[in-house]
Amino acid sequence: MKKTMLFGLSFLLFAPMASAGEFTVQQDGAPVWNDDVDGVKVEYNPDNTVKRLSVKQVTAVEFPDRRGILKAQKVAELQAEAAIIRFVKRMNTSDETYTDMETNINKSTRSRGNGADSTQKLNERTVVNELKTTIQSYASGELRGLIVLEKGYDEKNEEAWVTIGTSEKTQAAAEKVGDMMSGRRPATQAPQKSQAPTIPLNDTRPKSEIRRSTQDW
Repeated sequence: MKKTMLFGLSFLLFAPMASAGEFTVQQDGAPVWNDDVDGVKVEYNPDNTVKRLSVKQVTAVEFPDRRGILKAQKVAELQAEAAIIRFVKRMNTSDETYTDMETNINKSTRSRGNGADSTQKLNERTVVNELKTTIQSYASGELRGLIVLEKGYDEKNEEAWVTIGTSEKTQAAAEKVGDMMSGRRPATQAPQKSQAPTIPLNDTRPKSEIRRSTQDW
């Protein structure tokens, strides 16, 4: 019984920290939210509408050869997909993080405006409501338009990573492809994916590398 009470107390003490995140404002005035729970980055347009979501996952490479790196990157990709799905589900079922976002927005805009030439204050409710609308649309249907943005390998730390994301553009492209395949619209040319350079499998000691997509997402 005592252990149960201690566990419950520990949960209450640490639960508020679970919704923590970092809010920043870019030079063009567009907000960016970095979620500390699932590691998802939310980027906005200057008009405060949601532009895109992305997440990076890092995995240890068990065997530092080409096959081992590719295997670790695949694991990282699956973990990144799971992180975005968890983020959408969590944000769709709880208002705690949205409240935390509003608090961070207020703090950020106050710290940026220390004089007469202060930056225009962002409307925190608009920023939060736009994200809510986006999350609800993702939660009500299939999360489409996920693409791989970057793959990398750190030779020194023997770690591989993958960054994936979804955006207005990739969502729209995925919807068009879905309509084409279901026969609802005439066939249109699908956007071409950028191909990462192929590396021979007999390269047993790969060096550190980063492969980024050149696609404007």
